[in-house]
Amino acid sequence: MEEPATPQAERILQAALHALRQWENGISLDDILDSHCAAPALRRTLGSVLYSHFRHLHRHRLLLQGLLRHAPPQEVEWLLLLTCVQVFQLDGLAPESAVNIAVDYAKKHYSRSCAALVNAVMRRAREQGVPLPTARNVLPPPVYKLWQRRYAPGQLETLAQLQLQRPPFTFRACGDFQPPAEPGLQALALPWLNHYRFFSHLSGQTVLERPWLAEGRVYIQDPAAALAVEMLDWQLLPSAPRLLDLCAAPGGKSLLFAERLPAGGRIVAADRSARRQQLTAANNRRYRAGLEIVVGTCRELALPPESFDLLLADLPCSNSGVFRRRPDALWRLTPQSLLEVRKLQWEILLEALPLVKRGGLLLYSTCSIEPDENERQLERLTRQFPEWRRLKQRQLLPTALHDGAFAGLLQKN
Repeated sequence: MEEPATPQAERILQAALHALRQWENGISLDDILDSHCAAPALRRTLGSVLYSHFRHLHRHRLLLQGLLRHAPPQEVEWLLLLTCVQVFQLDGLAPESAVNIAVDYAKKHYSRSCAALVNAVMRRAREQGVPLPTARNVLPPPVYKLWQRRYAPGQLETLAQLQLQRPPFTFRACGDFQPPAEPGLQALALPWLNHYRFFSHLSGQTVLERPWLAEGRVYIQDPAAALAVEMLDWQLLPSAPRLLDLCAAPGGKSLLFAERLPAGGRIVAADRSARRQQLTAANNRRYRAGLEIVVGTCRELALPPESFDLLLADLPCSNSGVFRRRPDALWRLTPQSLLEVRKLQWEILLEALPLVKRGGLLLYSTCSIEPDENERQLERLTRQFPEWRRLKQRQLLPTALHDGAFAGLLQKN
């Protein structure tokens, strides 16, 4: 029996179309969802639609291109693509209902001829089906071209399959807390984890319903986030080091440092966003009541030259290593966007490097898998500033268990 076209389904469709307009204007998917959805249930539903849209966008476009004689207006293409999401990827609506809702929406907001087009195209789309999920059919064309030159065919196909999957729900156990054994809970034994304990759970909602978060016993985090901190050689630092976490919000890496900070050490968590630093301060209060982490914006904090023993530069990047959590990231990844983010990274580094004492350390970190944002930036740094020496670096590619990340450790001679 066909489900009725509910007002809620129509509202989700309208909100998703509005979200795509905002995304086209450069607003991130996370910010869009935060600004639109006060109700958690609405945010989850709209998020599921939008995440699925970007995960399957190329396959859906290929399907529609084979059914349309001419490219439709942008709004109509979005309507067709979102209907493909409802028909082929989600099970909240019967496919017939999803098509009917889209046809009614086109009739109300566009024209009868547009509604007829939507109806005809979607009926044929259901008969034909979505193209097979190969790397060429899944990855955005600029990304496929970029990665095809870098990765072996099997590796490229693995990355493409990950693009279609939801990320695992992972968390870190704080301090000496040990989550009780239960179905769906798995301890993650990963080669770069030596001092921190990460877990995955088949039901993230189960973890969120426990008091663990409110009590500061667990922190929702991917194990790849610990790569940079685990790379640090504490013996290269003084007994009571001063640490600067640049681009700190929401403070997850500051908390990683705090668990291993020697007595007398101090952490300063800086970020340019005052709004996001409110979350950093809240996390600090919840998780590190016994240790003061100085939190503020870069403008508020007095950061004299050569005043820190360790600088963590967890820099803005393309997010290409976390594309399962941010499935829109690969659709913003172009040669031009890489140039722009590299320029921003370099500007931040130029301002931050003088803050490190002689003999001090720099931990360079991104959640990118692009060499232009990672090792090539470090090559440029050591070439232009020979007083900096690269000690080690590591690139993680995404897997079924964790995200991708890059970290490099350098010392100022």
